[in-house]
Amino acid sequence: TLTITDDDAKPSRRQPRKGRAFSVNLVAMLTWGTVRKSDYKMKVPVFLDFVGTESEHRAFVANLRCGRAATIGTGSTSRFELP
Repeated sequence: TLTITDDDAKPSRRQPRKGRAFSVNLVAMLTWGTVRKSDYKMKVPVFLDFVGTESEHRAFVANLRCGRAATIGTGSTSRFELP
């Protein structure tokens, strides 16, 4: 699962609510190394393939294009963003 959060909110599938967490299911990914050195590793995806409903997909892509970072799964330290 790829997730974009601003306020550490967890998306819930049981109760749809308006929040700042967007997630889709990751199918395949190809990255190009680590871009920045900091407390977490920022990687740039060359190829991303993910699935979700139309509304999940639209919101996730819009936030990814705005420069927000996505994490894989829960508790991951690797972050991915589009340049």
